[in-house]
Amino acid sequence: MVKGELEDNRPYITIPIRWGGRVQDIPALIDTGFDGDVRVSHEEAKYLNLITEHVQVLEFADGSAKDVPGSIGYSEFNGVVNLVNITILDGGATIGMGFLKKFNAILTINLKQKSVTIS
Repeated sequence: MVKGELEDNRPYITIPIRWGGRVQDIPALIDTGFDGDVRVSHEEAKYLNLITEHVQVLEFADGSAKDVPGSIGYSEFNGVVNLVNITILDGGATIGMGFLKKFNAILTINLKQKSVTIS
């Protein structure tokens, strides 16, 4: 089980991303509207030595779309390591539904206790 926290009613957890011999623990917003796995900034991608593997089209809630670079890396969750698709786009790091599905995760947000758990 991984415990996170609510900041201004937004759920966050910290996940490790690994690539090219580097590991970075990244605090990430859990975004249930994001179908992808993980989004990191260009700065975080540079630190991890991520290589652009593909370009993907992101569709935003306002209906706009943008071509953005994508890469791959590894993340560990509850003792399981999986390959994750990484979207490289500035802004805060996020994990999406794709990440949660890959790890068969159960997301619990308790607003009363201001807690987030993923098991």
